[in-house]
Amino acid sequence: MARTDAELLIASRDDAHAFRELYDRWADRLLAYFYRRTLDTEVAGDLLAETFALAFERRPTSQARGATG
Repeated sequence: MARTDAELLIASRDDAHAFRELYDRWADRLLAYFYRRTLDTEVAGDLLAETFALAFERRPTSQARGATG
């Protein structure tokens, strides 16, 4: 059974594979969203990288509010 985003977020504090699963689940959709907003593939890629870098940095203290799976 697949874990929810909230479960993955919490698990990612101790398990890098859980964070990778979150990345794999959301990266394409987020990249498409950023591209639609900017119409620039390079900027969209930078925004995606920054988004996940910040999420990774904050995972020890993050709270899984409203996360879906």
